[in-house]
Formats: sequence, C-alpha cells, structure tokens
Amino acid sequence: MLFRSVLGPSGAVVARGQIDSSKATAAGCAMHFAVPDVPNADSYVVDFGNHDGVPLTAADLNNSNWAIDTTIG
Repeated sequence: MLFRSVLGPSGAVVARGQIDSSKATAAGCAMHFAVPDVPNADSYVVDFGNHDGVPLTAADLNNSNWAIDTTIG
C-alpha cells in the first residue's frame, strides 16, 4: 500500500502512515489510513503523494477527533 506522510511546521516529515483501504465513490475516491505516533505541534501538512499537501492545525484535528475529510485534485 502507499504511504502517507505528516509534515510538521518546519516541513520535515514527523510521521508516516499507510493506506489501509480505498474505494471509489461518486466524489472520486475515499481512503482510510492511519498515522500513528504523530508528535504534538501547532500545525501539520498531510501529504497525499503527487497532490498538494493539506494544511491542518492541531485545533482543527482535535475538533474532528483527528479525522480528515478533504478533497484533493
């Protein structure tokens, strides 16, 4: 499976995860992945391979119980 990266505020990779499953949807594709042991930081960027990373704040992630729902193009 493909790996996903989480970047910290400095742009360095701070954690990596793996896609567990994916499926086609009417909107495109839904992926389930987990990234264990993400260190505390004020902000992150979740990298989705060849797509632009998705910037997220720690507050946003805490409010969503660390679930990401986004569209990438």
